[in-house]
Amino acid sequence: MATNYITETNKLKIAELDFDSIKTALKTFLRGQTEFADYDFEGSAINILLDVLAYNTHYNGFYTNMLASEMFMDSASLRSSIVSLAKHLGYTPSSKRGSTIDLDVVFEGASENVPITIPRNAKFTTRIGPDAYTFLTTQARTSIYNSTTGKHEVINLQITEGISFSETYTVQGNTNETFVIPNEDVDTTTLIVAAGGEIFTKADDLTEISSTSKVYFLQEGNQNRYEIYFGDGVVGKKPSISEIVQITYNASQLGTDGNGARTFFLAETVSGATSVDLTLSSGYTRSAGGSERETTSSIKIQAPRQFGLQKRLVTTNDYKTRLENDYTLVDSVRVWGGEDNNPPEFGTVYVSVKPRTGYVLSQAEQYKIANDIIKKRNVVTVNTRFVEPDYLFVAVNSTISFDPRQTSRNASQLSNLVKARILNYSTTQLTRFEDYFRYTALTKMIDETEFSIKNNTTTIAMKKRILPELKVRRRYELEFNNALNRPHAGHAPVLRSSLFTYGGVENCYITDRDGILRIVLSQRGDSGDDLNDTSMSDYGVSDNRIIEDNIGQVDYTTGEVAFTSHISKLFGNETYLYFIAQPAINDIIPQKNTFITIDTSDVQVLAIDDNNRIQEDRVRSY
Repeated sequence: MATNYITETNKLKIAELDFDSIKTALKTFLRGQTEFADYDFEGSAINILLDVLAYNTHYNGFYTNMLASEMFMDSASLRSSIVSLAKHLGYTPSSKRGSTIDLDVVFEGASENVPITIPRNAKFTTRIGPDAYTFLTTQARTSIYNSTTGKHEVINLQITEGISFSETYTVQGNTNETFVIPNEDVDTTTLIVAAGGEIFTKADDLTEISSTSKVYFLQEGNQNRYEIYFGDGVVGKKPSISEIVQITYNASQLGTDGNGARTFFLAETVSGATSVDLTLSSGYTRSAGGSERETTSSIKIQAPRQFGLQKRLVTTNDYKTRLENDYTLVDSVRVWGGEDNNPPEFGTVYVSVKPRTGYVLSQAEQYKIANDIIKKRNVVTVNTRFVEPDYLFVAVNSTISFDPRQTSRNASQLSNLVKARILNYSTTQLTRFEDYFRYTALTKMIDETEFSIKNNTTTIAMKKRILPELKVRRRYELEFNNALNRPHAGHAPVLRSSLFTYGGVENCYITDRDGILRIVLSQRGDSGDDLNDTSMSDYGVSDNRIIEDNIGQVDYTTGEVAFTSHISKLFGNETYLYFIAQPAINDIIPQKNTFITIDTSDVQVLAIDDNNRIQEDRVRSY
């Protein structure tokens, strides 16, 4: 009988997982015996067996590793695994959602004593690009006669983008019976569930559910489809066997693409009225709230947050998490307590929301957030105050040098490509209140746009806006919240505004000199100044151009600007007065509710033939 000698040098290394390492470990193990001598010969039969063993071990190791990874939220990659783990935390991923808006409907020619009813799922249409899409009413509404106008009206009629569907099932009485919604684009906020002719509502708080509560539960099941199930007779009412379950819902076609619609038409005939006028309800400027199905990366973030939240709003993180999860219009949220505000206001929570579309929330959207989300969960004595995001725009002026021999694009095409790259940096890297603007990251992206680009010379400036009260003398304040570039006393101006009319003098602008602000006459005349040029070299000020001196101050360390002025008109009928300033350093940092972004109009790119420039430099050197 053969004797095998296993030592420290030839024992199996079970920690090895890749094929080559496993096979090497098996060969090392076989060196401790004498029966098989050709295991290290590639053409031998036992070497082929070693391949099979190594492959089998490798497969099993990979499978076990993947199986273990799917058991934890952080490492799971399959949506089904992530959703299942989120269930343990009481979290249901959000579905695709249709954009919503409120309309005021006025009926012409209707009889005073005969009200007009708009049924649920009444069809409205809008155009987004060349295509027409459907919006449906979320509930039936009956008109009210307005004696002042002599017309029937329906005010704040809510419509939601989508198409209506209905599914019918029969209760079988099976254990853990579920009813699957076959449409993956279902908007779960529009669900209406009935069993045995009775309407059931979505369960929200288990502590308030009894054995007779008519509630249903919602979960995401297999194959990305949502499932509905009912109570067991202890927690929630249990439908009887053979009862009919009917599920009605809307399926969104557009998701986020449905946001921004402003013009709508009633696509159905209304009896009793000769015509129908539709206008956006007060506080609404566009449709909003549409979103795509929640991604796996979002589930990994939101599920633990929601579990920690426990349906309350106490800390600033509670507010932030709840708003980001419950209101699909929200892109980013910044929340701070009144004690941290300037000046302090105790008993108040300040909320600043960056919407997915546009720059600010409408009054109606703020009201909806305050009443539907915050008021239900926050402390009774705490007030909520909405503050518009303080947008800090970054103006970018880039000159790129390229080798035309290494690209098929001309200078104009390359400039447009780089501009798109700069705007892509904004949409991918500047998406939250907390995001910094990193100069080196931007210039690196510009160089990497195409192989033909050899270098870039890029300058930046900060840009802010205020909404002036025209023809009224008043004080204005704005904060860049970043130090301004003033290396020494007597330095050239680092701040200037867009043009306006002051005291009957057109084409004036505000600039600085040693911390003092002054109004001066532009030497550019009617050509204006769109503030795209990040350089201040053309803005030296002679005394004969000063219209009014010492109208305010600028703090170069903090970036605070304050002045008093009487602005009668803005150049080109602009809505805002813009200010541009050079930062002390090229990395820009947000503070409180500052949101850094790059607007299309603030990007200038010039492409230069690198060969021509090198030749010009050589000529100058002689």
